[in-house]
Amino acid sequence: MAEILKPFDLVAIQEVNSDLSAIYAVMEFLPSHGIIFTDIAGNKERLCYIFKKSKIKLTSHVGELDIPPSDRRHYKMTFHDDNGDPCIHRFSGFDRNPYVISWKFKEHTFSTYNCHIYFGDEKEDDVLKFRRRILEIFSLVKWVTSKTNHKNGFVFSPNVMLLGDMNVPAMTKDDEVFKQINNKTFTAVDYTDYLTPYSNIKNDKTYDQLVIAKPFAEKMLLKTHGIFAWDNAMFNELWLDLKERFGKKAASKFQAYAKWAISDHRPLWCLFEFD
Repeated sequence: MAEILKPFDLVAIQEVNSDLSAIYAVMEFLPSHGIIFTDIAGNKERLCYIFKKSKIKLTSHVGELDIPPSDRRHYKMTFHDDNGDPCIHRFSGFDRNPYVISWKFKEHTFSTYNCHIYFGDEKEDDVLKFRRRILEIFSLVKWVTSKTNHKNGFVFSPNVMLLGDMNVPAMTKDDEVFKQINNKTFTAVDYTDYLTPYSNIKNDKTYDQLVIAKPFAEKMLLKTHGIFAWDNAMFNELWLDLKERFGKKAASKFQAYAKWAISDHRPLWCLFEFD
């Protein structure tokens, strides 16, 4: 894991265990990097940043995004039931508050929102939980947009990135989750044309996203990006053994092992050039 992280200047990690011994063990191999993380939240998870101390600097702006209960009445969406009748759902808070930090790279300042959006269930299995997932992303984008565009400048920096596990099933115009992050004010980095177009090791979902405020996207050049398919490079002996013993069932058995040994997600990476 340390070898995967080492080349990058800034890394946002989700699903860090409440027990920090494992992440500290990784940091032993990254002496040039710093680490900062949240307390535990939903599912006893932490959100974490790892950053190269010689390249990128922490500012004084560090916190979690939690929309006050008194303001949540403004964060609601209208859905339709099977009969086509409208029903209103109101935002009730994040399962895991996005972790907000502002950074400085040379003379540039920007803010990142490390997110692990509520998953719940697939649309056909539990409609209410699926709507909660959509509502979390809608509320995140609405809050950031309103504060960034406010004439009094209510955010530390208007240069904003939203990144992490947003549980986006598919990066298509018809996907209800994806619609919330790819709109008039934000643009999602499209990696679906990449050699490995999925961010989960089952090769069927685009859960992980890097979303950039459009004014910020115009200030920098996205030189290249992709998915780091670590599962194609690790545990080769295990894969060969499983393939020999289980044939077509080898893939599911390999994925079950890799999920707990490393992760069931692949890192999304981007290389930017600032003007």
